[in-house]
Amino acid sequence: MPIYKNKMFKSLESGNYEPIYFCDFKTNIISKALNDEHKFLLLLSYITGARPSELYTLKKEDFNFMNKGYMIVNLKTTKRGVNRKLWIPISDVLFSDFKKYVVNKLVFPRESVFPSYFKAKNFRGKFFHDNRRAGIGVYNDDGVFIPLSFYIFRHNILSLLAEAGADYVDLQIFKGAKLSKQLYGSSVYYIHRSAKSYKKLASLLRKIIKCKI
Repeated sequence: MPIYKNKMFKSLESGNYEPIYFCDFKTNIISKALNDEHKFLLLLSYITGARPSELYTLKKEDFNFMNKGYMIVNLKTTKRGVNRKLWIPISDVLFSDFKKYVVNKLVFPRESVFPSYFKAKNFRGKFFHDNRRAGIGVYNDDGVFIPLSFYIFRHNILSLLAEAGADYVDLQIFKGAKLSKQLYGSSVYYIHRSAKSYKKLASLLRKIIKCKI
């Protein structure tokens, strides 16, 4: 069974799942990172809920810091016709430090902002096992320690956005999914991923970062 589809969500299925709030993330998770590369991969995974395929070849040019107070990250999805251009508020020192990491560090290979993960034979597995080494994870209902994974972070940020007030369309846009025709009918063809919709999501992320949900 793949490591991202084991029994980690027994708590969620039983109604006992508790999201990882940003204040707890800073105190109890990111402080355990093995190095800067691991630390900032944790941060970006937490705030974007990105798929491994979206992070695997993330390059410097995929970041834009020209809009004051934001970093805009262009995540390339594997779904045809769907892009994610997330506006993330730089409203915490962690994001300011991440900006410096991306802008000033010159040793990245051209292929990736996270070089040792890019070079690994199993990008997803290296992240999972590094989190195990660092003691970064959660306990399920059986008391079993489960290292955090990209899969957990994806569930987590979408849960937090919903708590912060995101509606179904907001969540679909954020996670880079095609809007469901079954739920919305033909009207979904007229809903576009505009800068305004991403700024709305950014305002919800700001609430999450400030632990105001």
